Amino acid sequence: MAIQKGVILFVHGFGSSSKCWKPLLDLLKNDERITPGYEFVTWDYPTSWINLNLMGRIPRLQELARGLGDRIDSPDLRGRELTLVGHSQGGLVIQSWIAAVLQRGEGAQLKDVRQVIFFATPSHGSNMAMSLRLLFSTFFTNPQEVTLRVLSPDVSDIRNVIRERVVATTNDGANSWRIPIHAFCGLQDGIVLEDSARGTFDSVFSVRGNHFTILRPENRDDDRYREFVELLLDPGGHTQRFEIDDYRTVLRVEPRDNEKVAVQSERNPRTVTYDNYATMNRAVRFANRNRCKNPFVIRYKTQKNGYVVGHTAGSPNIAPPEALGRWEDGGDEYEYDFIPESGMEYALNVEIYKGYDAGQREAHIHLKDHSYYRHMEYTLDLSAYLDAGYRVTRGPSFYLHPQDEPHGEMCNARPAEEPLPPVASDPKGTWKWELKELQQGIVDIVWDVARPQASSRAHSG
Repeated sequence: MAIQKGVILFVHGFGSSSKCWKPLLDLLKNDERITPGYEFVTWDYPTSWINLNLMGRIPRLQELARGLGDRIDSPDLRGRELTLVGHSQGGLVIQSWIAAVLQRGEGAQLKDVRQVIFFATPSHGSNMAMSLRLLFSTFFTNPQEVTLRVLSPDVSDIRNVIRERVVATTNDGANSWRIPIHAFCGLQDGIVLEDSARGTFDSVFSVRGNHFTILRPENRDDDRYREFVELLLDPGGHTQRFEIDDYRTVLRVEPRDNEKVAVQSERNPRTVTYDNYATMNRAVRFANRNRCKNPFVIRYKTQKNGYVVGHTAGSPNIAPPEALGRWEDGGDEYEYDFIPESGMEYALNVEIYKGYDAGQREAHIHLKDHSYYRHMEYTLDLSAYLDAGYRVTRGPSFYLHPQDEPHGEMCNARPAEEPLPPVASDPKGTWKWELKELQQGIVDIVWDVARPQASSRAHSG
């Protein structure tokens, strides 16, 4: 089934309308790199300098934010990956909506927001023509103009929430959510100065243009367009979430005839007798947009009484002494820790002795919520069993539980979800599955094998 297109939702600024996006949208709609993956949606809201309708009024920022929330939750947008783009006050409307969601303790509502992009948003206000605006305000009350002032208390509160619960947060929860935010500053902008446009954000682009021409790129080579498109093609970039371009796991399991391996362990020296030998290679490539520099961990632990040997590639292993000590002491667990570089690939290849015994032929993998996984691929290779005369008597079945949960009883029970079909299979004994655009979960691959003669005797008895 084809993945539904993502949505780019454009929110205009003060005293403006969705027409301000036309130069940018004209380029986007003719860009074959963008149109296959995105649908473009604009949102208009009431805004003006003067309310000439005696029966009406100009809505406040928080009211606009609620209106934006209603649009995001509308049937045609609900559940779709969302990029929010705001110009000037439009960026404040977006921030106000995010802050309100988090202050209500409803952070999970933000799970579909892939990233937020601001053009010339006055996160610290604007002093442009302040004397005239103050004089004007003695005759006409405009709550939207008030929020655009420097030291606006309403915007200050919103800014603090965004800084603490979005930009700097290390986890997703009811009151915080890791959303990548990028800010564009116009080098000739005299309305929203660079310091205000930068706000509390750590991903900032300074481009040509004033407050209005920043939205009017001339062509694809214009830096105002080029930088924006790069964010669409390579999204993400939160400093506390890994951005993973590709994560591949290949598990090959082979039969053995009760072979033995000596485990040289200080605390648990032993001889492991095994009738199966496996290799699991897990290779992860980080996106160019990845900005998270926390240690990334790839870990493998065998089932009871097994033994593993790990081989790493891409970077030295900086796992803490206690993690390395677990392998030295027991030989049944190996951990690879590293600091990822953008665009680089790292791998852990584990040799597994006695990892997939009869009754325990399953791979159980936790996908931590510290990453955005753009593409994942799992391959199970049982061709050595078929070559040796075995039959596959169960599956293989691939399950995805959508939430990562601590190890416990759930790890010993089969998920209730329906198994996902493979994207490819080979009668010689290999199966492949793919996952896309994932933030966390638990993967289970379950199978079983038996010799034909053993199966026949069981049937005749």
